[in-house]
Amino acid sequence: MHSHVFSYESWVKTIRWLARGSSLAVIAVLALFIIGENNSVPIRVRDLAGLALFPVGVVLGMLVSWKHELEGSLISIGSLIGFYFACALIAGSLPDGWAFVVFTSPAFLFLVTGVMDKFHHSHIHHPYVRRV
Repeated sequence: MHSHVFSYESWVKTIRWLARGSSLAVIAVLALFIIGENNSVPIRVRDLAGLALFPVGVVLGMLVSWKHELEGSLISIGSLIGFYFACALIAGSLPDGWAFVVFTSPAFLFLVTGVMDKFHHSHIHHPYVRRV
């Protein structure tokens, strides 16, 4: 008999908690950036779209992901993509570096667990799948 080190459920659980823990870390770091930013320059109206998408949309998606992984991850990833589009339209170029993608990385983990859960449950509960 084969003994697996990790079962399917163990992998999902591990990735889920990695996503949750990293999302808390990202939210905390982003909060520190926002709180620590002592900028006396007012936010321009044209920058509000970008801010609504990153960090607000990304963080909102991560919070939703704690209860609804697939939906929340799509909110975060969609917000990241929207942020890049907004930057391209407003500034005429994409942001430099990988920081925005790194800060959104927990959403990709939530996406993995959301898809794994949906795929696993659809096969278990499908009426035509033979249960062993």
